[in-house]
Amino acid sequence: MNKTETNTSAFGLFDTQLMHIDDVMSGLGCNCNCISCGDKLVAKKGDVKRHHFAHHSMDASECSESVLHRLCKHILERERRILAPEFHPMCSKSDLAGIEHHKEEIFESEELSFNEVLLEQAEADFIPDVTAVYDDRQRIFIEIVVTNDVSEEKLEKVKRLGVPMMAVYVNELDIMDDLDSLTLGVIEQAPRKWIYHPVIEQIQSRLQNELDFDISLLNERMRLAVIKEQGEKTCHENISFKQHQMLLLGYNSAYGYSRKKARNFDFSVLYVTKPLRSSCSANYTVRANGGHEAETVNFDDSLLPQLSKMNFPCIVELGIKPVFVAGRPVTMVDSITVC
Repeated sequence: MNKTETNTSAFGLFDTQLMHIDDVMSGLGCNCNCISCGDKLVAKKGDVKRHHFAHHSMDASECSESVLHRLCKHILERERRILAPEFHPMCSKSDLAGIEHHKEEIFESEELSFNEVLLEQAEADFIPDVTAVYDDRQRIFIEIVVTNDVSEEKLEKVKRLGVPMMAVYVNELDIMDDLDSLTLGVIEQAPRKWIYHPVIEQIQSRLQNELDFDISLLNERMRLAVIKEQGEKTCHENISFKQHQMLLLGYNSAYGYSRKKARNFDFSVLYVTKPLRSSCSANYTVRANGGHEAETVNFDDSLLPQLSKMNFPCIVELGIKPVFVAGRPVTMVDSITVC
């Protein structure tokens, strides 16, 4: 018999007592009812098929809730305990070098004992399968999952309440097993996980903050190391350019309308460096100078595809032509050669 066959079970209710098929008389003399829908059961204990209960006056498919689902809730109500799943909050983040770092904590599973277990107790605008109450009236919700997992809608409602919820996945349990085996499965062995737990979210947030701080320190150390290396290199290597070469820092191209000047604008400029020079005059004396200063130079828009693929800064040779812009002669770059 398929262990997931709906509403076929080795268990029935005699008054309020859960009975196994092997512990009752055959036929209607078992005096048992369906644990799920309450319909009268027939104990089928023949020599061919595996012993089981069957519905007497209705099609089993009409039973409103799977027997396995209801049986697992009955076990929790009777046992008033469960092995909580371990939880493993973890976060990760990469540093400037692209190396991924992790921070995690592991909390082992532990058995929880309850003062009270309520089945299908309405809570705000949803109904959890099980509400388990323990010390100081604290609660956790337990969902018994046979086929459909906890919906996003229910999860959001649980989060708003701030009550922990775990899910126990019982679809692999054999409903024809004896009660001890099923109890062991529900209480300890069936897969389970925390669907939501506010403490886990708090720990996750703390770990993320700690990791962000650690990565920021690591990134700062890397930046300082690069700056130091570049500084040492600059001290020992003077940047020199051949004739007609210059350092290209970047570019900018834009157009639009200036409200301040009440006119349209359209410009494309390169940012380059040139040797810093100045000369003396009758009223001005230069003690000393050196190095480079930045200046802008216009360029032809046709160079935009080439510029978009370049890495800056870089040493280049510029091809220049004279053009007229707004009636004035200007210098325009019409070619760029990377050196």
